[in-house]
Amino acid sequence: LKNELLFMASVNRYIDEARKNHPDLKESKETFGGVTIESYVTPDLTVRCHRAKLGDAVVYSNNPVAVRRVIEGFAGTRPDMAKAKDFA
Repeated sequence: LKNELLFMASVNRYIDEARKNHPDLKESKETFGGVTIESYVTPDLTVRCHRAKLGDAVVYSNNPVAVRRVIEGFAGTRPDMAKAKDFA
């Protein structure tokens, strides 16, 4: 992120739109490995957004397990996927 405030203002408009269009949107926060994960999910899974800030980057996924794995990779507690033979 070169400008975190600008980035977050840009992406948060999509969260705001989801709030307006989906009154059943559930918002939650959890801490995993010392990192806060924000989640925005509707019961029917039309909206599935999980995000976490890691250093100068923000990770987004529709899968909360994927976000946790990226956090573990960032922390060095899980092997780096970029070094996996599957990605070579």
